[in-house]
Amino acid sequence: MPATVEITGCTIRCGPEHNHYGDPWEFSVQVQIFDGVAYLSAGYGAWMQQRQAVLTALRTLGVQRAELVRVHDGEKRRVTIDV
Repeated sequence: MPATVEITGCTIRCGPEHNHYGDPWEFSVQVQIFDGVAYLSAGYGAWMQQRQAVLTALRTLGVQRAELVRVHDGEKRRVTIDV
């Protein structure tokens, strides 16, 4: 019986020349995907340097929008990005 597969959660790790598990990476983030929206949490590292790589990876998974919360000087701000 055929089955369909839907990826609803993953960890994204990225960095320059990041080709194999264990290579140095600059940024990682946990992702939950629901109805074409990726909710990013627990991000660590150089987000702005790796932002485009993360958004490109999400686009290949069918994501149309990414949402995350940024904290600056103790103030939370919700960020929505069209992928």
